[in-house]
Amino acid sequence: MPRLIAKVVLIPPSLCIGLSQIPFGPGLLPHEQIVFMNRVGGGMGPPVPGPGAIYEIAVMNLDGSGFRQLTSDGKFKFLPHFSPDGNKIVYTKYSVGQYSSPDAVMDIEVYDLASGTETMITHQGDDVQGTWSPTGRRIAYLNISPPTTMWTMGPDGSNPERIASSSGTVDDMQWGDIAWSR
Repeated sequence: MPRLIAKVVLIPPSLCIGLSQIPFGPGLLPHEQIVFMNRVGGGMGPPVPGPGAIYEIAVMNLDGSGFRQLTSDGKFKFLPHFSPDGNKIVYTKYSVGQYSSPDAVMDIEVYDLASGTETMITHQGDDVQGTWSPTGRRIAYLNISPPTTMWTMGPDGSNPERIASSSGTVDDMQWGDIAWSR
C-alpha cells in the first residue's frame, strides 16, 4: 500500500506555495506538484499583493515542467493549499477588491483538479485563509469581521462551526495563518 507524504513550503507572501501529497511506495514514482499564486496582467511591481496586482492560481511540477494556470477570471486569489489527497485546492478569492482593500469582499473557494471547477463554499464576504485538516474532512478558515472568529466546515461548505473568537481588545483583534496539528 502506498504511503502519503505531505509537504508545505512557505516563501514570501506573494508566492504562497503548497506541495501536493506524494503517492510513494514500491513500484510508484513520486510526482510532486506545487500550487502558487501567479501574478498576471502585466506590471513589474514588487512580488507582493497590493493595489493593481492580480494573482491567479497555478500549478507545476517541481522541476518547472507542466505549468498550468487553473483560474483566469481576473479576480485576486490568495493562499492556495492542496487537499491532503492532492485532488483539490482551497484558497481565498476576492470578488471585490484585493488584499488589504478596505472594501474587499472575499470568500473561500475550492478548485477541483479533476473537473476543473471552482466552487465558492462560504458566502459571508469576509472569510479568508482556508486550510485543509490533515484528513481532508474539514477546512479551517477565519472570518475577519471584528472580532475575528475561527471556523471549520466540510470541504463543500457544509456544517460550519465556530471554534474560537478573538476578544476584540486592541491586542487581540486580528488573527492569521491557521495551521493544523496531526
